[in-house]
Amino acid sequence: MRRPLSKVVFRLARERRIDLKKLRCALVLGILGALLGAGCGNGTSTPSSPVISTPTTANSLVFSASIPHGRNARGTSIPVTFTITNSGTQAANLTYGGCHEFVIQITQGTRQIWWGPGASEACLTVPQPSSIAAGATQTYTVDWDQRDLPNNVDQTGTQVAPGPYIIVAKFIPVSLNGIPMDSGQLAKFATSPISVTITP
Repeated sequence: MRRPLSKVVFRLARERRIDLKKLRCALVLGILGALLGAGCGNGTSTPSSPVISTPTTANSLVFSASIPHGRNARGTSIPVTFTITNSGTQAANLTYGGCHEFVIQITQGTRQIWWGPGASEACLTVPQPSSIAAGATQTYTVDWDQRDLPNNVDQTGTQVAPGPYIIVAKFIPVSLNGIPMDSGQLAKFATSPISVTITP
């Protein structure tokens, strides 16, 4: 027995709508899968972007700190770069003394976790002159091996726990352009803080 033409047309239209719905669902799922796959890769996490501090300025010197990645796997070394740029029109004449020209401090809350470079370097017994030419940049890099060394003197340290940490770099000359530096002036010769996270 032949079906009425109107019923056949209605059935074909309904089946076509169902197929279109399935097709749309399949396309949506396929796009989502591609996006998720691109984000996850083979299961390893994608390295995060570099972290650069907001520049600070004091006496025409511009200070900045940076790290290659904001998130770092537990146990990996983290290079901290400290840059000093003379934005003035005259050379910055400096005198250094003690053991360091600068210091990198890493803290968590109110607790100091690490500072560097360590005291293994030869300390100056006589202040040494130096200068940064107008427009020139001086760069220092120190690696933090994720060890807890609050004093960094005669210590082996232990691996820090996963979590967030704060990094600040400080410039510590004895004098600038013949003017002795006191603690109040040196407090201005520091970068704004940047955050680094150690992952499990």
